[in-house]
Formats: sequence, structure tokens, C-alpha cells
Amino acid sequence: MLARNRLRLVSWTRRGFDTVQRQPQRVFERLARNLAAGDILVLHDGNGARSRSGPSVVLETLPLLLQRIAQQKLRCVTLAQAFRAGPAAC
Repeated sequence: MLARNRLRLVSWTRRGFDTVQRQPQRVFERLARNLAAGDILVLHDGNGARSRSGPSVVLETLPLLLQRIAQQKLRCVTLAQAFRAGPAAC
């Protein structure tokens, strides 16, 4: 059914539980632990938890996560870019 509708099944390799975890550092630690090329991270831009200080947990987690990605010389790509590049690029 997916192929017939030109869809692909994609799942994540890492999730930070950002919809329930109210501590950005804990979400970051879950996502960053043993981070490697090809990982697919799931974060939510809606219905996410709020930190105790008020902002979205995702907004507090992203700067830390992007810094770690840069430190490890990894790069972020969209799913469309990853599909075009093929498995060897991941």
C-alpha cells in the first residue's frame, strides 16, 4: 500500500521523549548518546513538553544538539535528501 501511494516507511533511531520529559538536558542526553551518521532523530514542533522555566523543551534542546552534531562533524539532512543520497551517504 505504501509503494502504491509512493510513500516510504520511516522510523526513528533516537527519540528524546520531548513530549513528556520536562528537562531539556535529559532530552539532549537521550538524543546525543552515541550519536552517529544515519541516525534519525524524532523531535516534536507541536504538543511538546514545556520546561519548568516555560519554553518548549525542544527549543532549549536544539542548540545543545546542534552543537554536538557540529562537534562530531555530522550534518543534518532532510529525509528527502537522505533518500536521494542513498544508504552509503548515511
